[in-house]
Amino acid sequence: MPTSDPWNGTTWGVTAPDIDQPAGNAFKEIFDLRKGIAIRINKEHETLAASSAGGVHKQGSARI
Repeated sequence: MPTSDPWNGTTWGVTAPDIDQPAGNAFKEIFDLRKGIAIRINKEHETLAASSAGGVHKQGSARI
């Protein structure tokens, strides 16, 4: 059983990773990690562009 199902970036299982999964599923783990990071970054930053532009904090997201 994979550690992330569905592969949408919201169900990453860090407390009990499946060490017995086939190596062929590694791309799904990487995809899920990248998608999860994007979801979290987009909550506090302007959308990143393909040219590495953007990414500034949204108004009110950088609190001290």
